[in-house]
Amino acid sequence: MNPSPLITINTHQQKKLLQSTSSKKYQVIILLMLDCGLRVSEVIQLQSKHILFSENKIKIVSNTRAREIPLTQRLLQSLADYWLELQPNNLEDYIFPAGKNSKTPHLGRKQIWKKINQLSKGTINPTLLRNTFAQRILQENELSVAKE
Repeated sequence: MNPSPLITINTHQQKKLLQSTSSKKYQVIILLMLDCGLRVSEVIQLQSKHILFSENKIKIVSNTRAREIPLTQRLLQSLADYWLELQPNNLEDYIFPAGKNSKTPHLGRKQIWKKINQLSKGTINPTLLRNTFAQRILQENELSVAKE
């Protein structure tokens, strides 16, 4: 029995999604899922200390382990543009802070799902972005690299 193929989006759909917003914040969020394969929960918990500009990497820390993921050029550029707008004060600052009256210090998962759904007119969700990343990694590397 063959495993079911990943449902992904093509290059044209990726470009269209990125162009659908002028928000630097949401462009970075989309690219983090598309180019690094981050889960929404990983994206919202990113803090300034997790972006390693000098190494062109992002550090993801979970309960079980930490992993470092290289940044693509387009993500690095987008992140640098957003960084100027964000101007974090310290390393503990969240990269995607919540609004003023929020009970949490960072954006919520539902907010990101809703925004991506809205930008794509209901055709794309964060899981498709992560699947697209996984498919690209599988095509470019061995299974062991993708698994890591």
